[in-house]
Amino acid sequence: MQWKAHSEERTRTCNVKRDPRGNAKKIKEISSFEGMKKSIIMKVAIIGAGSLGQSIAKGLLTNKVVDSLYLTKRNTSSIIKFKRYNRVILTSDNEEAVKNSDIIIFAVQPRHLRVILENLKYTMRLGNDNLDLDFSDALKKVGLKKFENELVGKLSAGQKKRIALSLLFITQSKVWLLDEPFSALDSKAIKIIETRVEDHCNSGGICILTTHQECNIKNMKEISL
Repeated sequence: MQWKAHSEERTRTCNVKRDPRGNAKKIKEISSFEGMKKSIIMKVAIIGAGSLGQSIAKGLLTNKVVDSLYLTKRNTSSIIKFKRYNRVILTSDNEEAVKNSDIIIFAVQPRHLRVILENLKYTMRLGNDNLDLDFSDALKKVGLKKFENELVGKLSAGQKKRIALSLLFITQSKVWLLDEPFSALDSKAIKIIETRVEDHCNSGGICILTTHQECNIKNMKEISL
């Protein structure tokens, strides 16, 4: 798997060598990488703590990159195991999670996403008068305008993926975390997303993404694992 990062920030990687000098160098570089991680610690909310949401939460907590982590679910008793982490807050209130977080991750099924966003529209506007939740325009930009009233069950895997990625034309978040954004997309859709990521980063944003596919995002920093 390849981790690819694109931003104006400097990206540090670790070179592993087995000789004594190499080991010393490795320790120094890892220390620098740890410093970089500390500099991007933020308050995160995961809306929908199902299997996917819990996996993301475990990764964030294991790598210690969150100052606070909200996990939302209708029945929080099913995720009670996360209470052992001091920085985790469990709630069934999506608005509470959004109000107190810098980064919002929606780990929900596509058919539930629009309703959740509509319910959170007012909350997400607070403190951000420039936020424009124009779903019709977002769908148009990913080539799905005519499918606005189509049942999700009738959409292909690629079309469902485009719906999820249409959020990139709505969100005002500075930091984007994208997991395999190009999977199930044709070349035209991939180009649309690449261009959107470039525009976001050129305007001062940061995008960190994982992919097994080739992509042509300009000024991208690549980390292979």
